Amino acid sequence: RPLVDRYKKAIENPEPVGDVINNKFMTIAPMICMEDGQAAREHQEYRAGRIDPWFATYFDTIPHFASRAKNEPRPIAQSRLRVLIEEARAQEGLPGPFAAGMTDAKAVHEAGILAGNPDEVSETVQRFKDAGIDQLVTLPRLASWVEDEEQIWDSIRLFGKEVIPRFKR
Repeated sequence: RPLVDRYKKAIENPEPVGDVINNKFMTIAPMICMEDGQAAREHQEYRAGRIDPWFATYFDTIPHFASRAKNEPRPIAQSRLRVLIEEARAQEGLPGPFAAGMTDAKAVHEAGILAGNPDEVSETVQRFKDAGIDQLVTLPRLASWVEDEEQIWDSIRLFGKEVIPRFKR
């Protein structure tokens, strides 16, 4: 919430670098929604780390990791980001999307990972909403080059059928 509040305050008097001023705060979260919440978290755990190349781009925007990257010259090279991720991963109790070893529903929720049954996933979506997030982009925690593509579609369908309607205005 403090990051959203800081952004919303700053956007009131922006110094635009382009033609558009976007008064929306967007974040991304890994997502796997299954009827069996524990199975979803176990699958999320199996997939943990396999999306690092995509999340690496945002490494220094994740509050738990920003301090690790604050003295890095910009832009941070992907090779350097991989080193920073591996260093972070070695930290016991690592929070957030790079975490491994998390199958506990509360820990997954607190890390902002949408992994569980529709009720559990909805609780985490609500947490983002309560923090003032305007747009939540979900990244399916499945990959068609590894899993059966139907698992991906089942997760997306269940999310669309059971979770999204709870947040329609």
